[in-house]
Amino acid sequence: MSRVEVDREICIGMGMCEGISAAFRVGDSGTVDIGDTAALDPLVLRRAVAACPTGALRFADDV
Repeated sequence: MSRVEVDREICIGMGMCEGISAAFRVGDSGTVDIGDTAALDPLVLRRAVAACPTGALRFADDV
């Protein structure tokens, strides 16, 4: 599965991804931190990325 990246310039820390998977966590900085996503179901990972209201999450292959 592809690696997920976060654009901290546009992340607003809504936590939609965090609500879908514990691999995502809104940190003290107010932006999301991404943990180990290797074991995640690919559908869950895609759902978490798609749930980002600002589009700050993306698959590294999509850049």
